[in-house]
Amino acid sequence: MTTEHHIICGGIAAENIGTDAVKLCLNLWDGRADSNVRLKIEHLHEQLYKNIPPQFHDLLEIATYVYCADCFFKRGARDVQTLGDNWRRRMRFHIPVRKPAVWNDAKVKKVLQDTLGFLSDDFYEFTFIAAVNAPPLQDYFDFDKGAAPIQKPEQVMMFSGGLDSLAGAIEEIVLKKNKVVLVNHQSTPKFKRLYENLIGRLEEKAGDIKPIHLRVEINKKKKLGKD
Repeated sequence: MTTEHHIICGGIAAENIGTDAVKLCLNLWDGRADSNVRLKIEHLHEQLYKNIPPQFHDLLEIATYVYCADCFFKRGARDVQTLGDNWRRRMRFHIPVRKPAVWNDAKVKKVLQDTLGFLSDDFYEFTFIAAVNAPPLQDYFDFDKGAAPIQKPEQVMMFSGGLDSLAGAIEEIVLKKNKVVLVNHQSTPKFKRLYENLIGRLEEKAGDIKPIHLRVEINKKKKLGKD
């Protein structure tokens, strides 16, 4: 039978979770005693920052917690005896949010769970409670105050530095001359030089319409990286 993993987020008290459940405590709110996750979004131009609805703040944190739990819990072996029963992990998140009514809406929750289940082949459940003293979104941003004025972007693209994302970036930036924001997630600094080299080459070929690059870093305690 698939083990149920409970992920307790944002400093929520874990006393009410069953004692037989596997628990993981995650907290990305800086300044808290149990903070063990860091989210930082770098190179954000101030012109791109607008008043963002609170539920988007929540979405960033939810995504961070899901990513960290995915890295922590190992999958079971796909063996003949269990027919791969333990391959799919069952993860139940307990997350404080600024807009609990939005996230507890049955349709919203179902879309979130179905989307994550499709992407990772796991089972997801969420319990959302009202956040207390949640940090402002600005805490996660490192603004690029010295950057030159930019034109309004037309597209946002994921840019891992792999062949697929590079091919897509070349098509949109070099061939179609579109104004693009490239979003790169760096879980480790070892690929930083490769990424910056690719960005430099793209900017050389882009001409006057250079891509805007946005780097997202999620750093967690070493013991949280297992799978």
